[in-house]
Amino acid sequence: MMTSQATRNQARNLEDARAKVADLIRAALSPPRRRVKTAPTAGADRRRLTGKKLRSDVKRRRERPGEDDSGRDRAARGSDASADERR
Repeated sequence: MMTSQATRNQARNLEDARAKVADLIRAALSPPRRRVKTAPTAGADRRRLTGKKLRSDVKRRRERPGEDDSGRDRAARGSDASADERR
């Protein structure tokens, strides 16, 4: 629904509203402009790769410990090490 309150005359407002609708229809009939593809800037590439590297490091640190580095063994070694230091 299109309205117009451009003038104090109802007939002129009706004409104005019809003109607005006609303009909208004309604009809708023309095809949209094509997007011009651009390459990312060097800085954008650097920022993207830096972020990927950080995420990769975080995920690599989440790996499970090896057979010899299980959490239980580390806790046991920690208590032995503190006992050795006390001696």
